[in-house]
Amino acid sequence: MEAPCETGEDCSDGDPCNGQESCGAGHACEPGVAVDCGANGTCESGSGACLCDAGYDGVACGQCADGYVGLVGQCLPESCTQDADCADGKVCNGEEVCTAEHACVPGEAVACGEHARCREPAATCVCEDGHALQGGACVLLACDVPQAPTLSIVHAGAVLTFRVPGQLELEVGTSLDPQASEPDAWEAGPEVALSGDGVPYDVRVFARGKDAGCGSGSVFAFTYRVQEEYPPRAGEPGSTAVAQDDPRIVGWASGWVDPVAYGSGVDDVWKAPERAVGAAQGATADVVSLGEGGAIVLTFDPPIGNGPGADFAVFENAFIDTFLELAYVEVSSNGADFVRFDCAYLGGGAVGGFSGHEAQQIGSLAGSYRQGFGTPFDLDVFLQKPDVMTGLVDLSRIRYVRIVDIVGDGTALDSFGSPLFDPYPTVGSAGFDLDGVAVMNQGW
Repeated sequence: MEAPCETGEDCSDGDPCNGQESCGAGHACEPGVAVDCGANGTCESGSGACLCDAGYDGVACGQCADGYVGLVGQCLPESCTQDADCADGKVCNGEEVCTAEHACVPGEAVACGEHARCREPAATCVCEDGHALQGGACVLLACDVPQAPTLSIVHAGAVLTFRVPGQLELEVGTSLDPQASEPDAWEAGPEVALSGDGVPYDVRVFARGKDAGCGSGSVFAFTYRVQEEYPPRAGEPGSTAVAQDDPRIVGWASGWVDPVAYGSGVDDVWKAPERAVGAAQGATADVVSLGEGGAIVLTFDPPIGNGPGADFAVFENAFIDTFLELAYVEVSSNGADFVRFDCAYLGGGAVGGFSGHEAQQIGSLAGSYRQGFGTPFDLDVFLQKPDVMTGLVDLSRIRYVRIVDIVGDGTALDSFGSPLFDPYPTVGSAGFDLDGVAVMNQGW
């Protein structure tokens, strides 16, 4: 078993071509997204740059090979009969076309602006290293923003441990003003313990590098709602459960991405992803079961957007309030780069295959409510995550939601490093049973 990670640097294998590894939920390393150089390119392992090969004499993007002509930094065929003959497999340099004279013409490259670059395969504009998206532009950050779990609601007694690449010493602080621009006082970090006194309450938490050169743009600031436990069962005071006929719902998932990655213990009759499209039915059998450790990616047209309050809700088919099968939730705007919601679990130990646990023990995991009621998720929790700050994930256009079943034997961890449990083992319709994903705020 690999040692738990603290930052993404702990996970790096030194090869930029297979993507930037990250330290995810429960301090476990997660793989990056490989660089896609298209049909005519090869990724250079040292730099991560795309070098030309097909259509070139060698790999140095120099002289075009026979039958190709050099145009705007590309080698394209000398003659063509259709646009497909000219395509180089990349989207960042534009769409090549074939003219009436049977000549290839390069496309217009995507313009990302200063300190930004276009990333394949979705033509996503991403800020360069050391820059963050602020006010629509990529601005220089003198230091990385410290990171800790961000949950809209968090349990009293939680300890937020901030991490930042390198050996930078950290300072932390808090304010009971949820709109504060700075803490009441800065103290030595890297931890902030959320007291159980006076719950529930709102607290704004800050973290920064102690180096005076880091600047205000590199400060973590997030407001937490601190409660003794997580919200209770559907229908009880304080519950955040979203009913399937809630008037805030403006849409549902419109499709899914094939193939679905089914896990173990699920029979073919439950492998029906179309049941997760459209409105949740609140019925036991009208679901797609993911199997132990399985995952599905749902698509949204129009996309989900980041608006006031919860932005979407995930529905499971639990037939009672305690038989709750759980899943991680991740979102993406381009279908390649996903960010995962931080989560927490307060359960005390194993949950048998025919036993259960309570919603109050479950924070920001899909499946915390019985059938007919969805678990809400607010995209605001991602505002200071690196992939959002660089523009890799656009919260105004979330077109993909990935649901990842949690194998409930305690091997999976929450964002605080605690083991996760749910009814285990189960068979037939094992794993998370997805009924639907409702949209409360639409993007553009």
